[in-house]
Amino acid sequence: MTMTITGTCATDRAARYGKQLASHLGRKVQVTETADGWRLALMAGEATLTATPDALVMTASAPDRDGLLTAMFVLESHLVRFGERDELVVHWPGLENAQEYAELLERRRAEREARKAAEKAASAPAEA
Repeated sequence: MTMTITGTCATDRAARYGKQLASHLGRKVQVTETADGWRLALMAGEATLTATPDALVMTASAPDRDGLLTAMFVLESHLVRFGERDELVVHWPGLENAQEYAELLERRRAEREARKAAEKAASAPAEA
């Protein structure tokens, strides 16, 4: 059984952020432009991005809960990073286990920071 959830991110620049997110993720996954947005074939499931005048609407679907949470994380983490200046926030109404998703977000952010620190350390010149 496929699980689906729809999230929204309030912004008056939804088309810009949708295009940026689709373009960025298109480096690793298949992205198809549709009449009303973009369809993404994520590794964990599928997603659609639809720009409205006041929000970017993101629908994620996956065959199981873990895949759904991962798809949500991929969409949200990239969008929030791109829109940091605009302080973008994604709302996932109907999320059954918000605590589990919050923990996943925090764990993935910590992993990303650790990876960035390790890459920085590896690229630093060695001390004599």
